[in-house]
Amino acid sequence: MFAKTRVRKNQADPLYQKLGETAGAWPKWNFHKYLLDREGQLVGSYGGFTGPQSNKLVKQIESLL
Repeated sequence: MFAKTRVRKNQADPLYQKLGETAGAWPKWNFHKYLLDREGQLVGSYGGFTGPQSNKLVKQIESLL
């Protein structure tokens, strides 16, 4: 990570443009999380206030393993 990546709706880099459109949720700040399955399909979108070890997020990750 050597350069900034744009994630805001109107200026998002292609990856975040696709994720935002698919999820219907755009990052409000840099701790937004998108969860993808093994095939690269979006299965979850979590705002910045969802901690990386929250029960909801951990359970969804475990269900994908």
